[in-house]
Amino acid sequence: MNFIDLVYLFIFAVIIFSSSMWLILYFLNRRDVVSDPSLGYLPSVTFLVPAYNEEEYVEECLQSLLDQDYPGDKLEIIAINDGSEDNTLQKMKKFSDRIQIIDKENSGKASSLNYALDMVDTELVGCMDADSFACEDFVKRLVGYFDEEDVKGVTPAMKVLEPRTWPQRIIWSEFIYNILLRKLFSMFDSNG
Repeated sequence: MNFIDLVYLFIFAVIIFSSSMWLILYFLNRRDVVSDPSLGYLPSVTFLVPAYNEEEYVEECLQSLLDQDYPGDKLEIIAINDGSEDNTLQKMKKFSDRIQIIDKENSGKASSLNYALDMVDTELVGCMDADSFACEDFVKRLVGYFDEEDVKGVTPAMKVLEPRTWPQRIIWSEFIYNILLRKLFSMFDSNG
């Protein structure tokens, strides 16, 4: 065995050891990490949904937020059409009796979010891409974390819905792997 082979063997051993330790820690602490905190109270929440040429997805996104298992008087939705060149604005207007809609010139996602932030007066604010959708208990599962004093932000676990092609399956596996890593990091209070 030459020196390079020994280096590879050492790296392999370190990877196997660390992976084993992470998995052992995960299984020993999974009850504490996997369950969401219980709700102390239900704070008011505004969701900002910036959209640029999202006519194919925006209706499902907005409907998923409107279908939340959360009191309607504590949940506001602001949809921002960022100068779309398709029918995104028309699709948003179908919800105009239940959400606030902003139509502005295209200036990018960050600009759209900053523009809408001036209109938020709730305790918490969230952002959701217009090509995503949320499960019914999405908001309730997120807000419980804010009862902890040191929590300033929460990120949900996102997955590819029903991956069909190989690239979608690869992205799905990457998302699942990242969800596991975030849970493991939270055991060590090392999420940054």
